Amino acid sequence: MQVTGTVSQRYDNENNVVLEVNGERYSAYKGKGIPPTAQAGASVSFTMVEKGNFKNIMGDVAVTGGGTEAPAQQAAAPSTAGGVDARQAFIMKQNAMTNAVAMAALLGITDKAAIFALADEIYQSYLK
Repeated sequence: MQVTGTVSQRYDNENNVVLEVNGERYSAYKGKGIPPTAQAGASVSFTMVEKGNFKNIMGDVAVTGGGTEAPAQQAAAPSTAGGVDARQAFIMKQNAMTNAVAMAALLGITDKAAIFALADEIYQSYLK
């Protein structure tokens, strides 16, 4: 099915790009086929295939007018100690907890406070 309209909103995340056109949302895995100029206000045309509850963009999106160049992405400023940004810190804390739980299971430790303390020690060692 061919879709033609104006982009009212563009959503970018790690796995896909979603364009809201004519009040409906259409997505493309990893933004495949969606040019950076397909921003809010751009007139677009593309082929859509519906799979279950999802409306997927097939092929390339043609931008026929309007829109602007994609906003420049800025590097995340370090926000925690040791030059680690918030996302990295979160991942490191998850990893520390996973390692602490595995170590506690091997040692037969069931006290939650001890496991959390161990996870914190592991996390602190990552920052050194």
